Amino acid sequence: MILVVGGTGFIGKTLVEALQAAGRRALCVSRNPDTDFLERHAPGCTAMTLDALRDDPGRALQGIEGCVYLASAGRLGDHGDTPWLEARRMVGPLMRLLHLLGEHAPVPVVYLSSAAVYGRRDKALFLRETMAPRPITPYGTGKAMAELAVAAAGRQSGMPTRILRPSTPIGRWQAGKARGAVGALMEAAAGGSFTLNGDGSAVRDFFDARDLARAIIAALDFPRRGHRVWNVGSGTGTSLAELIAAAEAATGRAIPVTRRPMPEGEVPRAVLDISRIEADLGWKPDIPLHRALEQCWQAWKDGPASGPAA
Repeated sequence: MILVVGGTGFIGKTLVEALQAAGRRALCVSRNPDTDFLERHAPGCTAMTLDALRDDPGRALQGIEGCVYLASAGRLGDHGDTPWLEARRMVGPLMRLLHLLGEHAPVPVVYLSSAAVYGRRDKALFLRETMAPRPITPYGTGKAMAELAVAAAGRQSGMPTRILRPSTPIGRWQAGKARGAVGALMEAAAGGSFTLNGDGSAVRDFFDARDLARAIIAALDFPRRGHRVWNVGSGTGTSLAELIAAAEAATGRAIPVTRRPMPEGEVPRAVLDISRIEADLGWKPDIPLHRALEQCWQAWKDGPASGPAA
């Protein structure tokens, strides 16, 4: 059984669907598990509250073969005025869970970090794992600190630890704080307008969350021990202007755009080098951007049972 911490968020829902499809059981732990979602889309998964796990970790962790930690207290852009909250909310709960695993179930751990740890590298065409973290946001700083905590826990307990640094995943279950640019574009296509920071030249690395789920499972199954770090993305840059055009093609609708100045400190380009994960895990992205956007739009049209409002 795979322990999935934060299993009812955007990536968590995509992952438990993938585990269900692969015939693998999961224990989904969060503060408020979405049991309705699990019953509809991943009936082989069991839900548990975080408090229940902490109350009796020995019993809760029996039979656990691996752990995927997806929980995050914030998002890129949060805590700009209160940066100290990022570490307290992101790193503290993670370290507590790692301690419980080390004591009761020293299994392989996959931690979902972020490309935000790289910060701003204007001269780099691709961001590589060999680059030392240099975050410029509270969110990126929290992720970098969490990476150190995971590595330290692995050294102390002997748990194999794996860090995944995704670029910008998109998919069916994006909603609320996980909405991102693509969710905002789907909303604008349904009626309204999309707010664009700058002139649309900023470049990001968008890829399908289903491909990310495959990467997470491959990282769990990686047979070697020790600590590993992998980028996960498409390896291809897409400007925001190109993304808007692609969203219009996927939805068949013109999307009105409202422009505002680029925020100070905005990263102009963030595209990942994914050669390491391709070599180590045999993983590469399968789903092209236009298909990912088409699924997002279909989910948006289908409503709460299958898409953004779930």
